[in-house]
Amino acid sequence: MSTRGARFIYRWIAEHLPISDDPVALGDLA
Repeated sequence: MSTRGARFIYRWIAEHLPISDDPVALGDLA
């Protein structure tokens, strides 16, 4: 996954889920 794509997903999660600050959750999706 490209860095830009990862940032896009992270921003989407941050706007929709309260657990966006958890790096483990982001790692599972990436």
